[in-house]
Amino acid sequence: MKFRRVPSARGKLPRIMGSTARNQLRVGVVGCGFWARFQIQAWSEVEGVRVTGLNSLRRSDAEAALSLAPGAEVYDRVVELAAQVDLVDIIASVPAHRPLVETLLPLGVPVVCQKPLGATIDECESMTKLAKETGTWLAVHENWRYQAPFRAIKDVLEAGEIGAVHRARLTFSCSFDVFLNQPALATAERFIVSDVGCHVLDTVRYLFGEAAELFALNSRVNPAIAGEDVSTILLRMESGAHVTVELSYASPLEDESFPATYLLVEGKSGSLRLGPNNDLSVYVDGVIRQETILAPVYDWVDPRYALVQSSIVACHRDLVRALGAGESAATSAADNLRTMRLVEAAYLSAASGLAIAI
Repeated sequence: MKFRRVPSARGKLPRIMGSTARNQLRVGVVGCGFWARFQIQAWSEVEGVRVTGLNSLRRSDAEAALSLAPGAEVYDRVVELAAQVDLVDIIASVPAHRPLVETLLPLGVPVVCQKPLGATIDECESMTKLAKETGTWLAVHENWRYQAPFRAIKDVLEAGEIGAVHRARLTFSCSFDVFLNQPALATAERFIVSDVGCHVLDTVRYLFGEAAELFALNSRVNPAIAGEDVSTILLRMESGAHVTVELSYASPLEDESFPATYLLVEGKSGSLRLGPNNDLSVYVDGVIRQETILAPVYDWVDPRYALVQSSIVACHRDLVRALGAGESAATSAADNLRTMRLVEAAYLSAASGLAIAI
C-alpha cells in the first residue's frame, strides 16, 4: 500500500464559541481507552484545537493519556470537565453514551459521540430527540466515510463519469484478529453489523443515498465469540439501485487487507472498482483510468492502518468546520440515526428471514 507521510498538517479553524479570543477550541475527552489514543492525537492535527480536559472511568487511564495532550487537566467529574471546555468528545464504551449525552446536552455543551451512538435504536432516537429539544449540537464520530478512497469515489459519482448507478458491492472481509486489541467485542451479542456494519452502511448512504428496503443474513463462524462475525446485507436504494454489503472477520482471503473496504460500482455508462492497495479503476467507453489513492500518514499513525486512523483527522476537521459555521454536522445525530435504523433493520431481517422496509 502506498502512503505519503506528512508532518503535523493542520486545517484552519473558524472563530467559534467561548475561546475566540485565543482562537482556540478547547476539547474535553471522556473515555481514555483504546481508541482515545488516536482521537486525542487526531485533534492535535487541527489548527486552533487543543485537548484541555480528560476524564475516564479509571482515573489512571486519564492520567496516562496526559502524555498525548500536554497541558491538559484530569477531571474526576464530567460536569466539571464540561464547564471548562467548548466541545466534549465521548470516546467511552457504548453503554456510557446515553447517560453522558443526557448529562451534557442540557448543559448546552456541544458533543461528539463515538459510534455507535447508542446500544439500541431506542437509545439513538432518545438522544437525537434530546438534542433537538435542548437545541444542543450533537454529532457522531463516523469517520469511515472520510477515508480518502471514498472521497475520491464520491467525486467520480457526483461528476457523473459512470452514469446512474444501478448496482454496487462493498466488501469488508478478512481474518484480522480484532479481539486482540478489543477483547470486549468477543462477548458482544451484536458484533460485526453493529461494530463495522454501521461504518459501511453509513458509507453506502454517503455514496448512494437512502435505502428503501433491506434483507440480511447473519452467521457466527467463530464458536469462541457471542455475536455474528459474518453478514451479507442486500439493500434496495430509493434510487432503485441494488447495493450488497459483505462483512466478515472469518475469511482468510488471498487479497485481504484490513481495514480496507473493496468496492465495485456499476453505472449506466461505466463502472469503478476499488481493490487491494487502494487502487481505484474507472472504466468508461472502453478506457480504464487507474490511480492509487494515497492516505496521509501522520507521525502517530500506523501505516498499516492509515486508511482508518488518518480519516479521524478528516472527520475532526469537518466537525469543527460545521460547529464553527453554526451548521449541523454531516454526521449529526439526526443523520446518523438513519444509519442506525439500517443496522437495526439488518438484525430484524436476519432474525425474521424477511425483508425490512426502511
